[in-house]
Amino acid sequence: LAFVAPDELTAGERAFVGASRRAIRRRRVARITIALAVPAVLAAFYGGARMMAHRTLARHIADKITQADAALASARADAASAVQLRTSAFAHYDAGDRAAGEADWQHVREREASAGDGYLEATRELESAFLLDTDRRDVRRRLAELTAERIGLLDREGRLAEAAELETRLPLYDDGTIAARLHAPAHVHAAITPD
Repeated sequence: LAFVAPDELTAGERAFVGASRRAIRRRRVARITIALAVPAVLAAFYGGARMMAHRTLARHIADKITQADAALASARADAASAVQLRTSAFAHYDAGDRAAGEADWQHVREREASAGDGYLEATRELESAFLLDTDRRDVRRRLAELTAERIGLLDREGRLAEAAELETRLPLYDDGTIAARLHAPAHVHAAITPD
């Protein structure tokens, strides 16, 4: 057709050539469109799948954090109760009421055990959340704070070997700020008023 002049063709032949060229252009455009659309559709499916996976992961982590918060609240309540019961037990012992002191002390041990279980459950849940996404700084920080809190509780209970073991695990989660706080020197301020 390149060698034939358009005026040498009849009107029907020119219409046929025009229709043929349009059909070739449509096929070429269709091939290019398909070549571009297939990767775009695949990328959209991949992006959608990744987004759904990310949402699912975030939901699992949020569930773990919620469970950890519940366990931690219960543990803190039990630990506070143990402190109050310890004070009551010592008051009974000081007053010479050994039976009441022993009863309170039994409750102290029960509350401390319950608090320990709660702290352990909270730690497990946060560690599970951390293992699901080790890049989550908020979970890492919460684990470091919880570990420090457990260390303080164990120190108060005189369980120094367990506290030392937890201190070896603290660097897994801490960027150094909580460890520095734990090892900061204590300051005592005394005020004396003369009689």
